[in-house]
Amino acid sequence: MLRLEGVKSGYGGIEALKGVDLVVRQGEIVALIGANGAGKSTTLKTISGLLQTREGRIVYQGEEIQNLPPEEIVKKGLIQVPEGRRIFPKFTVLENLEIGAYLRRDALGTQADLRYCLELFPILAERRQQKAGTLSGGEQQMLAIARALMARPKLLLLDEPSLGLAPLIIQQIFEIIKIINQERQMTIFLIEQNASLALKSANCAFVMENGHITLSGKAGDLAQSVEVKQAYLGI
Repeated sequence: MLRLEGVKSGYGGIEALKGVDLVVRQGEIVALIGANGAGKSTTLKTISGLLQTREGRIVYQGEEIQNLPPEEIVKKGLIQVPEGRRIFPKFTVLENLEIGAYLRRDALGTQADLRYCLELFPILAERRQQKAGTLSGGEQQMLAIARALMARPKLLLLDEPSLGLAPLIIQQIFEIIKIINQERQMTIFLIEQNASLALKSANCAFVMENGHITLSGKAGDLAQSVEVKQAYLGI
């Protein structure tokens, strides 16, 4: 569904991605793990068009999308939930969800997806008229994911969904990620520092170090790898 071939990208004179190759297959949850500064978020920003691809190709459903404007990439069904959530704090929960569907013209489908999101996240249904900025961190993360779902993504990109959240909320978020994948057959590409949880949730995974992919394979196999255990799982 998505393939990166020799992708280089960065900021100013800094090359953060140094020839990245990876594949996200349709219907899977794919995790990208690594230490802070490894290039994980840069990878998502480059896929989303927020950063220019300096070299290499990004192929999505058979079409090269490197360096397309972000709005064109969104129209193709690649929707990102950014690190730090980036909800609209002065708008209500409902208004945030409606903003997620701003490109859609199918009123019936939009209403059906709104019902689905409010059933998936009952706390958002309770607080639909509440200002988003008054929600807890976990509730804001739920809102950010629900807002992305309102765009009906074909590929959902999640950047550090566990960041800054309590362990119980993190477990809830990851359970919901698996539900979305199963119920909607939605492909999910997940950037996550909590390597243990990411590997438990994903079908396959990639390990990134200093802008390079250093390991890849089935998530369960990587979780048993001595290198991964020592570097990321604290074993």
